[in-house]
Amino acid sequence: MYRNYRSYLADYDVNTKMTTNSKKRTNSSDESLEKGIKQRPVKARRNSQNESAVSLREQKPEKRNSKKERRRRKKNNFRGTKVQKVFAKNNSEVFFDPNYWKIVDIKEIQNIILYLLGRSGHCPPWIKIRGKHEIKNVVTLMVPGLDPGMFGMSAELAIKINRPIEISLLLERGLYGDQAKCAHEAFPALSQVFSHACVTQAPGENGRLHSSFFSLMSCYIPEDYKKYLLDKSEVNVINFTDMTDDLVQQRILKCLLTHEQMRDNFYPIPTCIAKDSKPLPPGWIEIHYPEYQFPYQKQYLDEKVDLKILAIDCEMCITADGPALTRVSIIDDKLKVVYDSYVKPDLPIINYLTEFSGITEEILRDVTVTIKDVQTQISELVDKHTILVGHSLECDLKALQFAHPFIIDTSILYSDPRNSYKPKLKNLAKMWLNRNIQSQGPRGHDSIEDAMTCMDLLKMKLNRGLEFDKTHESIFKRIYRTTSSTAAIVDREAKTNLYKDDAKKVVMCKTDDEVLNSLTEIVSNEQNILYNYVFGRFLDLKTLPDDVDGRINLVKKLDERIGMIYNKIPNKTLFIITSGGGDSKEWLILRDKKQDHFSDWTEQDENELQNAYLKAKVGFSFFRLK
Repeated sequence: MYRNYRSYLADYDVNTKMTTNSKKRTNSSDESLEKGIKQRPVKARRNSQNESAVSLREQKPEKRNSKKERRRRKKNNFRGTKVQKVFAKNNSEVFFDPNYWKIVDIKEIQNIILYLLGRSGHCPPWIKIRGKHEIKNVVTLMVPGLDPGMFGMSAELAIKINRPIEISLLLERGLYGDQAKCAHEAFPALSQVFSHACVTQAPGENGRLHSSFFSLMSCYIPEDYKKYLLDKSEVNVINFTDMTDDLVQQRILKCLLTHEQMRDNFYPIPTCIAKDSKPLPPGWIEIHYPEYQFPYQKQYLDEKVDLKILAIDCEMCITADGPALTRVSIIDDKLKVVYDSYVKPDLPIINYLTEFSGITEEILRDVTVTIKDVQTQISELVDKHTILVGHSLECDLKALQFAHPFIIDTSILYSDPRNSYKPKLKNLAKMWLNRNIQSQGPRGHDSIEDAMTCMDLLKMKLNRGLEFDKTHESIFKRIYRTTSSTAAIVDREAKTNLYKDDAKKVVMCKTDDEVLNSLTEIVSNEQNILYNYVFGRFLDLKTLPDDVDGRINLVKKLDERIGMIYNKIPNKTLFIITSGGGDSKEWLILRDKKQDHFSDWTEQDENELQNAYLKAKVGFSFFRLK
């Protein structure tokens, strides 16, 4: 159900300009850095006889209209670029083209990897790769925290510098804004390996941020291969009629939202999910789970409990305190209506939203049911083994003032979480169920119809397989499917298990030291097993100590790890480091504050949130061909 009263941040286009509400302040070091980058000629780093550096070449004055120049452009397909053509001894090199420069997207880094290994991506115009057939391997490190804030630089300044930033200029700044702690001392390896830092933006629009990790890992499936997968899934269709079937229940459990998904999609978090969950606001209810701990999957596998599936849809209006509940409809898995009631808000209604909710003043005139009455009914219908289904159900649960740990959201079930926008329920019904809903014009939506549609969409997933509408595949699967190139992933989080069937080697570690040991062993080919693509993550910088000296020690350890990995990787390997984005801690705090105290939200708070959003979105990436 479309809800037009949701409040999102204005769209940020970091490729063009900052927010108009942000204060334009720069200190003397910021001004000198910007002036230095614009005035200092960027020279190519000299290469040894057996390696190429990622470098930015300075143009030489040439006669633009000469026949020689036109032939050179045509021959090398430079489209008029003024980058000087310089080749290394091994005839392969990687360098930047300032004539096409832009803020780097995570998807562009993915395209570079696929261009070299998967033969299915395209090379972005801002980077030039010579002799790509000689580049056999790619090593990618994701290091959250390696962003402009580490070098005492604001996100606004990083965006304003519309070209790669020389490492020498970047390291002249003080670490974390402390001018007494020069970055040169902490990054000897980084300055030796890389010549430039590329400003990079995290995925996401409209005040939302998406996972840079998943954005890098997921590739769009080509139409021809998608048709093959769809035909394959049609062959194995099983018509389930009983929602308590063991196989169906296992599929249902895979559809449940994770704690991370609930948090990222602004769901109210029940106290049973995480130890650090905030207490629910006054007036809210939840089902207590004294006997079980999240996640639900483990409990189900141990005891084979019977699940109950209920689909919920609510209609809301606008009061002086924001959205308020005016109707709630609940159906079971047999599409039987188990509860349907209009609700009288406690505060006066200022907008009935009739064109969306179908609610009018006449409908609610004689209604006496309050939200407390609805909560009492929900407490009787929903138990510890109940799973709630809905479309963007976070809005419905907030209107009900009800928190529940077991949610299936059809807007996520039928979309990839890295996409910017969720699909509308109306579009999903037309595409997959061949059903026209929400077509009553000025009479608004029907909450019973929407709830039944959500239940039917879930059943279709269970009948045809969880991946029948699949639009993405992992980058590991793509490069293996197209070129038989093998891959390895080394990480500290359990989400790496998502790729255990796609990557040839999956290593889950507990510390960054374990990540380093596994990476050096893999890239150095000590076991005589060559992996064409290797991905790893260092996460120590995500939890920084309060004191500057403690932070600098972490930075020095990171620099040592970067140097050790670079020394181990073989020649003809592209080495990429990306932060994936900036520091999102402040943005997460302000985002939650806006959700919890929307009625007290001020314009100043909104400006702070937008500035924090920009800080969370902007990071750095580094490239080097060994």
